Amino acid sequence: MSDETTQWTGSPSQLQNLGWFIACVLLVPIPWAIGRWLTTRSTVYTLTDQRLNTRRGVFTRITEDLELYRVRDTKVEQNFFERMFGLGEVILYTTDASTPEVRLAYIKGAVPLRETLRRLVEARRDLKRVTFGNYVRPGEAADLKSIAGRMASLLDPSMSWKDVDDLRK
Repeated sequence: MSDETTQWTGSPSQLQNLGWFIACVLLVPIPWAIGRWLTTRSTVYTLTDQRLNTRRGVFTRITEDLELYRVRDTKVEQNFFERMFGLGEVILYTTDASTPEVRLAYIKGAVPLRETLRRLVEARRDLKRVTFGNYVRPGEAADLKSIAGRMASLLDPSMSWKDVDDLRK
């Protein structure tokens, strides 16, 4: 048996997969492209003077509101492709625990939108009086010593670190 020689080596032809290849080239990308088109088409951003409403979803609708006074900072990013078509991504950094960052991708006129957002955020903050001074009662001084005093008055001196750990659970 040591004189055994190989006469032929092969594997099945890929022609057995021709139907799958055609399906992948023609059918899979088309439904995928239609799905992407529907997803993009069903995403709607509505900016009011109080909030940014995001509504998205084809079969399941998700609606999110971001109160403008919660926006800490804004940024616009534009890659070369986006700049060619006047698009950009507006990024909002927020104090909202559920959505610390909101991205509005491929937005036409992203730079003017960011400026509009910045103006509306500032106006909303002024109206809601959202500043570090929120820890000061009306009519009190807003210096660091009075803010520290107000913060100290809000704390319960009988609490221990164990109590704080229990609250976190």
